Amino acid sequence: MPETPQLYGLLVAIDDYSLPVPPLGGCVNDIRKVKNYLETKHQDLQPQLLVLENEAATKAAIVDGFRKHLAQAGPEDTALFYFSGHGTQEDADPGLWPYEPDGKLECLVNYDAIVKEGESTTYNLLADKELRFLLHELADTQAHIIVIFDCCHSGSGTRDLDHSEEGEKIQPRSYETSRLTKACPQRPWEQFLFADQIDATELAKKPLPRVLPAGQHVMMGACRSDQLAYEVNGGGVFTSTLLSLLEGEEATISYFDLRNRIRYMVKNEYQQTPQVYVQGPDSQQLFSGFLGREVSRRLNEGNVVYNKTEGWVLDLGAMHGIAPDLKSIHVDDAEGEPFTAQVSSVKMSHTRLSISDPEVMTRLNPTKGYRTAVPGALAQPIRVLLAVEGEGRSHIEQEMAGFKDRLLLVDTEQNADYVIREQNDGFMITLPFDPVRAVVHPTDNLSAKAAKNTIIYLRNMAKWHFVRELHNPNVFLFEKSPAELEIYRVKNDLSQELLPLEGEEVVLNFRKVPSGDWGNMIRIKLTNRYSSRLYCSLIYLSETFQIYSGLLGEPVVFLEPGQSVWAYSGNELPLDYARHIQVQNWPNSFFWLKLMVSTREFDPATFDQSALPMVTDAVNRGIALSLPGKIAGSDWTTELIRFRMPNPEYREESEPEQ
Repeated sequence: MPETPQLYGLLVAIDDYSLPVPPLGGCVNDIRKVKNYLETKHQDLQPQLLVLENEAATKAAIVDGFRKHLAQAGPEDTALFYFSGHGTQEDADPGLWPYEPDGKLECLVNYDAIVKEGESTTYNLLADKELRFLLHELADTQAHIIVIFDCCHSGSGTRDLDHSEEGEKIQPRSYETSRLTKACPQRPWEQFLFADQIDATELAKKPLPRVLPAGQHVMMGACRSDQLAYEVNGGGVFTSTLLSLLEGEEATISYFDLRNRIRYMVKNEYQQTPQVYVQGPDSQQLFSGFLGREVSRRLNEGNVVYNKTEGWVLDLGAMHGIAPDLKSIHVDDAEGEPFTAQVSSVKMSHTRLSISDPEVMTRLNPTKGYRTAVPGALAQPIRVLLAVEGEGRSHIEQEMAGFKDRLLLVDTEQNADYVIREQNDGFMITLPFDPVRAVVHPTDNLSAKAAKNTIIYLRNMAKWHFVRELHNPNVFLFEKSPAELEIYRVKNDLSQELLPLEGEEVVLNFRKVPSGDWGNMIRIKLTNRYSSRLYCSLIYLSETFQIYSGLLGEPVVFLEPGQSVWAYSGNELPLDYARHIQVQNWPNSFFWLKLMVSTREFDPATFDQSALPMVTDAVNRGIALSLPGKIAGSDWTTELIRFRMPNPEYREESEPEQ
C-alpha cells in the first residue's frame, strides 16, 4: 500500500534585519499565518515544517534546510519553500552570465546577507542562480516542488531593500513601503554556492541550462522582477491575498487560477503583478492544484474576481477569443445559485462585467473568485466530417453535442479540416483526402469511451488552431513588427549561422548529428526594436498539437528598447526527426513559433497544453477568428513563423491518392 503523501515545508521570514538593511514589519507575521494555514487546512499531508525567523535565517541555515529538511521528500510528497523578507539585485559578471538581459542577478536577502563593520561591507546574498542549483538538487527527490517569494524582484525567482551606492544613507521603510533596491556589487566566483562543482569557464562558453540545469518546480512571486512588493497593516499584500483565497476555497484551486485571481485583486491598487510560472519540461504543472493536489479545469474556464478600480472582471479578453458582441456570461457560485453577469467592455486580456441583480451583489464576496466557462473562448471552430456509421457514429455525435462552439459537423470532405474515420475497429482522425495517415493516435475500439477520447483530442486541436491563427485585426501603433526575431542554426561544432526567413517560413534540412541520427539544433534571439517597453511571449506550437509559452523562460518577459533575450537562456532547441514522420511517410515535419508583442502586460499561459499521442506512441493518450476592435492607448500584434523540415527518407511512390 502506497505511503500517504506528506508536505515538507521550509518557511523563512525576516523582519529584524541589522543595519545597513532596513527592518521590515510583517514578514514574521506572514510566515506564522502560512504555518497555521498549512497545519489546519492540510492536516492530511502531515506537514513537516521547519521555520527560520530573523537571526535564525542565515544563508547557511537556508541551504541546510534545503539539503537536510526538504530533501526528505519522496516522489509522492510536496516540498515547499516560502520566503518573506527583502529581495535585491547584484551586478552580474557579463562574462559568466551573458544571457541576463538586465545584467543583474536577483537575490534573497538572508539575515547575514549584508554586514557592515566600520567602513567595510561584506555581502553574502542568496542569488537566484544558487536557488536554481538547490532546486536542481532537490528535483532528484521527484517530489512536487513549489517555491513562493513575497519580496521584490521575485518575478525572476528569487519586500526589497533600497541598497544605495557606498556612502549613501539607506532609509528604513515607511508604513506602506516597497521591498526595491539598487544593485549590490558583483561577487567573485568563489563565493557562489556551486563554485567548487561548476567550472566557471563552461558558463562563459555555454548556455546556462547546459551548465546549471533547472529542476522541475512551480514558482510563485509577489511581483515582476522590476517591481516592488508592498506591505500593509502588518503583512505582505501578496501573502494576505493568497491566504484569503486559499482559505475561501473549499475545493482545491490550480496555480494558474490562484495567480490570475491575485493579480486582478491587487491590480491598479498596488503596482505589483504577482507571477506564477513553471520551470522545467512539464508546463502543465501550472494547471495542477496547489501543493500538488488533483484539480479539474475546463478548457474554456475563466475567473471572475473583484478589482477595486474596475469592479468585477473576467480574466479572459480579446486575445483569448472573447467576442466583442458578447452580452453576458453565466458564473458558478459554490455557495449559492449560478448567476448572470453582463459584459460592459472587452479589453485585450480581460473583460469588464456588471451585475444588476441586487440579491447577487449582496451575497458575492470580493475577496474570493468565481469560476465560469465562456462558450467560444480559447478555440477556433474546426470543421469535422464524420465518416463513421452505426453505434460508433452515435457515440461521436453524443460527445460532440456539448462542443458546438468549437466542433462543427460538415457534410463533405472538401469543407472539412479533419475527418473522423473508422479503421481497424477504432476511430481515426485524418486530414481530408488522406484516409491512411492519422494525425493523432487512433483508438482501438468504437466504444463510448473511445468516442470521448476522440472528441477530447479534437477539442485540444481546436485550441491549437486558435493560438496558431490568433491575431489583432486592428493594429494601430505598429507599422511593422516592433520586435526582431533572429534564428540561428547550430552546427555540430556548436558554431551558428543566421537562417534566412523566406516570407513567413524557415526551411531546415535535417542533417546527421554526432549520434548518427537525423536532427537539427537552433537558437533564437528576440530584440525590442520599438521606442518603449514591450511585453513579449514566444509560443511553440508542434505538429503534435503541443502549445508551450515558456520558450523565453517565462510566459511573458518585458524588454526595454534595444534589449534582447535568448530563448531557452541561449540553449540549443533540439529538433528531432520524429518517428511518426518516418513511419507514416509524411513529406515534411513542421512546427510553428508564435510571437506575441504588446505595450501592456498579458497572459498567454492559459494557451499551454501537452502534446497529443501520435501513431508511434506506446499508449493512447478554418473559420475566421472574431476579435474585438481597437483598444485605446495600447496595442498588440502577433507574428507567425512556420518551420518546415523535409523528410530525409520520404518515399514519393507511397503517397496516398487524392
